[in-house]
Amino acid sequence: MRRRSLTTLGLLLVATSAAHAQTEEDYKTSIDLEQTAIGIDNCSLWTNTAFAIDGLLDRTGETQDFELTLGWSTGEMCSREQLQDCPLIVQNASPECGCLDQETGLGKMLRREGITLVNLLEMDPCAADRPYDAVNFYLRFYQATEGNDSTTNDVGFATTIDFDFTRPPAPSQAPSLSNADSALRVTVADVDSNDVARYEVCYRPATGVSDDAAGDAGVGEGDGTVSNDDLRAGFSACRSVSRDDPKDRLEGLENDVVYEVVYASFDAAENRSANSPIARGTPSQVLDFAEYYRSVNGAETGGCTQGGEGPVGLLLLIVGLLGLVRFRSHA
Repeated sequence: MRRRSLTTLGLLLVATSAAHAQTEEDYKTSIDLEQTAIGIDNCSLWTNTAFAIDGLLDRTGETQDFELTLGWSTGEMCSREQLQDCPLIVQNASPECGCLDQETGLGKMLRREGITLVNLLEMDPCAADRPYDAVNFYLRFYQATEGNDSTTNDVGFATTIDFDFTRPPAPSQAPSLSNADSALRVTVADVDSNDVARYEVCYRPATGVSDDAAGDAGVGEGDGTVSNDDLRAGFSACRSVSRDDPKDRLEGLENDVVYEVVYASFDAAENRSANSPIARGTPSQVLDFAEYYRSVNGAETGGCTQGGEGPVGLLLLIVGLLGLVRFRSHA
């Protein structure tokens, strides 16, 4: 396995001598790939999708020629000596790296288009051994100082594509349900993990399968043979739920039918956990006051009636109101 150890997402500033005040923020890279956290299910898609990288020197007032290099690496940056010729790929190095574009003079912007990770790395990063944790793209500034041996050699923070093949933890609790008319209200308990980005709620009519068999398809850490769909364990109707607002309302259900509901965690790379334990709920019709009043033998006109039936009508009105409030509180 050729797995490389990484530094922080921002590559460390390297400066042998600073001829002028500047910071890592002066050297900016950006990438137009929509998904920069690549997971188990979407690996092949995003590693074969073409994208562009931009490098921008965001600094003014420079009058002396400098060298600007747009490079990449599977770990820490390569040395300037390794990237003398551009474009190139430095193979069998530790880390593996390459130069995408380079300019000497006063140019402040570099761009490389039509990149795919498969072509860049000259291998399949989704392979079983999964050799990389990340690919970093960075901008290097190099300038020799006239009249002496000192130089300015700076590298900005990296823009990073991360490979994440570890699934987030599964919820240990079943979702909370409350019944409504042709609907179920769902609340999910937060999973205490920094690796959770959102949740997914899935539901179906009850099958009679045991909770253990229906709720967990089994998952090995980083096991690419188990897909997100496998982990849904037969639940095909699913909805995304925000971690910031972990509530949902499942509409269009059939009253008096028992439904099974589970939820799962997703991370930023779209890796899915196994299902939570199953919760069961039954949508039921909610009567309005007039319907409820008539259902307890109230007068058709509602309210109070004349004569001896007046107190009875008032009593039924009060009972109906109290009953409806209690009914709705349980719905």
